[in-house]
Formats: sequence, structure tokens, C-alpha cells
Amino acid sequence: MRKITRQAITEQGMEMPVGKRKKGRAEKFKLIEWSDELRAVIKEALSLQRTTSLYVFGNSDGQPYTVSGWNTNLRRLMVHAEKKAHDEGIQFQRFTLKDMRPAAVTDRVEEGDETITNATGHSSDRMVRQVYDRRKTRAARATE
Repeated sequence: MRKITRQAITEQGMEMPVGKRKKGRAEKFKLIEWSDELRAVIKEALSLQRTTSLYVFGNSDGQPYTVSGWNTNLRRLMVHAEKKAHDEGIQFQRFTLKDMRPAAVTDRVEEGDETITNATGHSSDRMVRQVYDRRKTRAARATE
């Protein structure tokens, strides 16, 4: 997400590169269709930029954030969110970037989403289940 370019923004959604590729092979892309929330986040990110940048989430120099810079911003956001949740009497649990993708996949599995492989860019459901599925209880139908 750090390196999303303005060029990735289309009328239909955002074109994101899919996974790793071998040298010499053409890059594959997946289309993430617009939701109201995604459109609002991208619009806000672009409106907050102080410098013109090729990147949607560019730093003050117009370059993509480094991993360290991105994590620093996330830590600051966590402190702010924790304080606001405390003030409003809401429970809040900190999370890291590494938690986000597995949490999203697990939520989609629990909702019965059948298009998880498309969303993650993996080629098989098995890989998605092995790597990302963090459900505490897995349900199955009884056999007859």
C-alpha cells in the first residue's frame, strides 16, 4: 500500500500488482473495485498531500514512505486512537500492518466470501487458508 501510484486509480477501482513474478515476466494486476470507504480514504489521502507526488501516500518529499516511516505513522495513529477510545469508553486493541491482511481474510471467510483468492492474489484456496485464516473456531457440517 505504501507504493500505490496515482496511475493505479481508475474509474472502476484501483489496479494493484499481484504478488511476486519471475524475471522477464509481465506484471499481473488485480482490480480492487471501489467501495464508499475506499473512495473516501483515497480522496482524503490525496487532499492531505502538501507536495505533488506520484504516490497516493507520499511523504513530504513526494517519495513513498519507507517501512520505518510507515510504521512510525501507524504507531502515532495507534496512540491517538487509543486515547480517543479511552475518552469515549470504547475498547480498543492495537494492531500492526502484519495483522491487517490475515484479519481481513478471516473476516471474509466468516462472512462466506467465495472470492478470497481473487482478493489476495493467491492462486489457491489452500494457500489462503494455510497462511491467513485465523478463525478461532472452524465450523463444518456433519456427514451422514
